Amino acid sequence: MARTLTASEAAILNFAVPDAQAWFDHAVAEFGEPRGEAALAAKLAKWRPAYDHAVATLGAAYKTRAERRANHRVTNIAMAEAKRRGPPA
Repeated sequence: MARTLTASEAAILNFAVPDAQAWFDHAVAEFGEPRGEAALAAKLAKWRPAYDHAVATLGAAYKTRAERRANHRVTNIAMAEAKRRGPPA
């Protein structure tokens, strides 16, 4: 099993993927520890600027990828229900 991500690594990675630890565990299991660590480093380098910007811009309104995905699903369900009911009478 892969090592546990640091809080900083998990925070940045959770901006890009729904479950940071699961992503890293899979990368290490699939490609081995050296390549998994390299993939982690590349992903952190890619997403750190966007994560930093989102946190700075949104502050308390910042949401992880999983939170954004859950919110999107709720919105889609509500829109589908409204469409099914039709326009207000």
